[in-house]
Amino acid sequence: AAFHVKQAMKLTVAEILGVMALTVIAYIMWSIRLRVLMLFVVAVSLFGLVALHLICFLQVCKDKAKEAYFVRTLSFLK
Repeated sequence: AAFHVKQAMKLTVAEILGVMALTVIAYIMWSIRLRVLMLFVVAVSLFGLVALHLICFLQVCKDKAKEAYFVRTLSFLK
């Protein structure tokens, strides 16, 4: 259970950092009047986030204690 708690915390940190970066990108796009492109970037990012959570959830349901690849590649989250 401790492994899954650590993974959830790592995913939450990665999600917060991703949302912060997405907010900055969206603000820049909004200010230079690229609103349609901004909506597309936000939609694709949210879809990717949902897909990442779904993959991790399915791995937990299959009882595979395996670190998510996305989290594994972020060296500062170790």
